[in-house]
Amino acid sequence: MDQKRRDFLDLTTTLSMAIAGGALLPWPALAKEWDGLLKTKTFQEAAQALGGDLVVESTAITVSGPELVDSGYIVPVSVESRLEGTDLIVLVVQKNPIPVVGVFKFPEGTQPSLNTRIKMGETSPIYAVIRAKNNYYVASTIIKVRAGGGGCG
Repeated sequence: MDQKRRDFLDLTTTLSMAIAGGALLPWPALAKEWDGLLKTKTFQEAAQALGGDLVVESTAITVSGPELVDSGYIVPVSVESRLEGTDLIVLVVQKNPIPVVGVFKFPEGTQPSLNTRIKMGETSPIYAVIRAKNNYYVASTIIKVRAGGGGCG
């Protein structure tokens, strides 16, 4: 085995052990950054927790999903932002016990769109809070739920 391969294997083994032991995971830093966000109850509060003072409604954002779902356990939602410089999308379900259901970061130069599945307790507006060039924008849709997603949040 050549030396470069051996060095690579040694490095990856060491990193794997450090990650498995929790030495490289920045849990306190992540918890501090997102703790305030998870305690918010509205999309305005979510934007403020991220550092935004003003949230502007935008037609350059599309939030879509089915008009009616039988069960709130699995609800498909799509978000697309046509705002230049979009780097963050936060999904907020207003009537969930914990309204923030997803936070998605986008590297520069990528298409800011997503398809995901969320859990909903009842019929509710769903807001997409978008950060683009350090400004905050919002768009929403309403999805009607026949049977809630029990204990969502």
